[in-house]
Amino acid sequence: GTEKAIFDYSREPSAVVLFVQNLPHTVDASASMMVFGDGRVELDEKSPFDGTHERREIRLSESEVKSILKVAVDHGLAEYDDTRIDSEKKRSTGQVENIVTDGVRVRITIALTNLKRGKWESRDVKKTLMLESPGSFSQMFPEIPEYKGAHLLQKYLFEAIARARAEVQ
Repeated sequence: GTEKAIFDYSREPSAVVLFVQNLPHTVDASASMMVFGDGRVELDEKSPFDGTHERREIRLSESEVKSILKVAVDHGLAEYDDTRIDSEKKRSTGQVENIVTDGVRVRITIALTNLKRGKWESRDVKKTLMLESPGSFSQMFPEIPEYKGAHLLQKYLFEAIARARAEVQ
């Protein structure tokens, strides 16, 4: 569907509207952000060296929450379909096995109270997905917007962590 999606989300302080987690393959390290309906963002970094967690918090305005959710929705992540993505990848490469990637997986959960695209409408949409190497794949498969969306969320996660670090100083 090329029609723009219209969506809404819970403003409840306890409602998680977006979760993004970056999982490198090689080390036991991760970084994640949990965005709540009221704009509170919990950031968590797990160190590969000693397994300790560094937790930080930032606040987003309502328009910032909307715009990061819009990135996810506009790139199709709320309507994500593994089967379709696999077939699109195969169609554009002929085969997918021998691709060298950065080995990072990104797990994303998006929760919306409402999602509408054209005549189609759905309530209480909750989607969890895991994408391999969105940075690499978004360049290889520009025609699959989900990779680009996941890559943008991945970048946003690291920008949020940098912002939180700067606020502490």
